[in-house]
Amino acid sequence: MILECASLNQTRLENDQISGLIGMKITCIQDNLARGLRVVRRAVPTRATLPITQNILIETEDARVKLSATDLELSITTWVSGQIEKTGAITLPARPLLDTISSFDTGRVEFEITDDPYGANIQTTSQRGDGPTTIDTSLRGAPKDDFPPFPEVSPKHRVRVDSGILRNALDRTVFSAASDDARPVLTGVKMEVEGDKATFAAADGFRLSIETAQLMEAAEEGFEALIPARALSELTALMAGTASTVEIMVSETGGEAMFRIGDEIEMITQLIAGTYPDYKSLVPENTDTTMTISLDGIAHLARSTQVIAREGSAIVRMVATDIEGQGRLTLSASAEDLGNSEGTLDIDLEGEEGKIAFNVRFLNDLVSHSQGGTSNPTETDGSEDGSPSGPEKMILSISTPSSPAVFRLSSHPGFTHVVMPMYVQW
Repeated sequence: MILECASLNQTRLENDQISGLIGMKITCIQDNLARGLRVVRRAVPTRATLPITQNILIETEDARVKLSATDLELSITTWVSGQIEKTGAITLPARPLLDTISSFDTGRVEFEITDDPYGANIQTTSQRGDGPTTIDTSLRGAPKDDFPPFPEVSPKHRVRVDSGILRNALDRTVFSAASDDARPVLTGVKMEVEGDKATFAAADGFRLSIETAQLMEAAEEGFEALIPARALSELTALMAGTASTVEIMVSETGGEAMFRIGDEIEMITQLIAGTYPDYKSLVPENTDTTMTISLDGIAHLARSTQVIAREGSAIVRMVATDIEGQGRLTLSASAEDLGNSEGTLDIDLEGEEGKIAFNVRFLNDLVSHSQGGTSNPTETDGSEDGSPSGPEKMILSISTPSSPAVFRLSSHPGFTHVVMPMYVQW
């Protein structure tokens, strides 16, 4: 008799749980829901070996609506406010779901899980014309149990950094990481934490970017991690327009890292295994020529010469000369059967006259990522918001036309960029 009662109670419990999953009913504001879906969609793969990963998981948690997506290497979760009438969970196809919610007018969106077919009924009502307009959309879905579980990150290391400072540091480094898998470690960004500083380094075999970021407090112990550049690019996009604290956590196993932006977004990424090159040894210690150049000026010349350079060998030549005590920088590019382009700029020149040639894309990448706020507010001479107190200067140090060149920025002491030159006939 006791066993029969226990079995009956278990059956009732299971039925209640199934009913809860099928009957989940929530109401959200359209703007909030659409924004949350756009956040997690960044982790939805374009092509998936596991079809369920092209869905977004929607579930209730602690009186909020939790949205999650993963491509098995990168996972993003966010929470949006909502009215929860019945708890539950479901996964729905990401693109149709986001397109549907985005097509609605601003207002309330009601979500209810349906049983036959299994999916969700989405309803919204707006005021159009002479009266209310109601839209009902049904999407087929899949149960939460079909969705891959997110990795559990038990943090061994944990640091906090201002989102603006981190965004600036990543913007000046991630672009230099390799985009192909020929050397997997170069598709990552090396993060080294020591004291109250985090140093980020990225290289692709032709260029190297290094930047330091000021942490909110010193780490309990130093640590390092090799983070996929793609994950940090997504993190930079997620931080856009926010002014919050970012918590960086590395797991005890060293296989995962979690980034928590405020209390609304979490991103988990697999870390890259392997030994990163000794990037510090790649920075030349001594050079013969140093040019201090207006960043705005060289950006203008680089954009202009790119028009011709990209139609030819994609090379831009730089020649620094001293004309009666005034430094002069000349940038030029040419394309056979098309024409040539040349521009000049006054500079401060120290040391010998010099010349060097670069891939024009590398030069334009550098100048476009050199503009922005500081990642080290305690070391800049700029204003309180991290912007330079005067026109930004780029400092270029070179030796021979075949030696690596070093770029620095006047108001960002923690930034260093090294580029291998192109070989040309002078």
